[in-house]
Amino acid sequence: MATASSSVRETAYYDLLGVSPEATSAEIRKGYQRAALKCHPDRAGDTEASKEAFQTLQRAYNVLYNVETRRIYDQFGEAGLSEENDDVNAAFARANAARAAPISAEDIEQFATSTGLRNGARGSDPVLPPL
Repeated sequence: MATASSSVRETAYYDLLGVSPEATSAEIRKGYQRAALKCHPDRAGDTEASKEAFQTLQRAYNVLYNVETRRIYDQFGEAGLSEENDDVNAAFARANAARAAPISAEDIEQFATSTGLRNGARGSDPVLPPL
């Protein structure tokens, strides 16, 4: 069985965060936090180089933390995320929009109805629908 690292085209973003291609989301987040403390412009000096390094680090984190863009990066590398690739950019935009989308009243209503909270189940444990 092939490991995840054997199917990864580039490792530059993983290297920036100090994690392996097999890293979990939690490990990616911790790697980003460690690296961000070292290269943040407020700590590393407010220079153009430190700002660029921090922006690159942020991009690496955003790409790897998001499951969809991480899959694209692993398969195609940085070229897969370039502006010339409209399909990938649309996927990246959708993934970021979904992550940042506010919860609507309809979302709350749907959740309450699907968990039984809408029909007076407040005093007891709601019955969750089967998976």
